[in-house]
Amino acid sequence: MLAPATLTTLRNFARAGLIPQDDVEDICRTVSGAASGAPVLLTAKEAARRCACSVRTVHRLASDGRLRKVYLSPGKAKSLRFPEADVNAVVTGSAAASEG
Repeated sequence: MLAPATLTTLRNFARAGLIPQDDVEDICRTVSGAASGAPVLLTAKEAARRCACSVRTVHRLASDGRLRKVYLSPGKAKSLRFPEADVNAVVTGSAAASEG
């Protein structure tokens, strides 16, 4: 668990342009999700960064059933999220497929 002062320092570094803002948001989301015990949910853009693919590919993976969709507000496209565990499974699965 990171101390609140550490998270504040990371946010300050991001504001100064020393580290990418998206990385800080990922860290904060992961830490808060781990602390609460709730699953960490990623936006399509965050999932695409983790998978090293496009947002369109993330939506295609979800349509194919390889990624589970979670809507924070039913029927609202902007509330679509993807469980971090599912995204990680796609990343490790695609890495194994390209090696074998």
